Amino acid sequence: MSPKTEAKILRKLERIEKLLIKVIPQKTELTEEDVLKIIEEGNREYREGKTEDLEVWLKREYPQYVKKNRAFHKV
Repeated sequence: MSPKTEAKILRKLERIEKLLIKVIPQKTELTEEDVLKIIEEGNREYREGKTEDLEVWLKREYPQYVKKNRAFHKV
């Protein structure tokens, strides 16, 4: 993997991490009900087309790392 591609992936992962920190503040104890609400919201956003499957995103952004049988190459 090229350094440029690796840097791009790392930037995207950092953005995801920042979003998670906003959604779930650190040092917060989550109850089962909290987790179910988060999952429900994620499912709703997926149905509304606001999010997409990781595999779909990888196929679009990094097709060279996706095999035809849906297994991923080692990175």
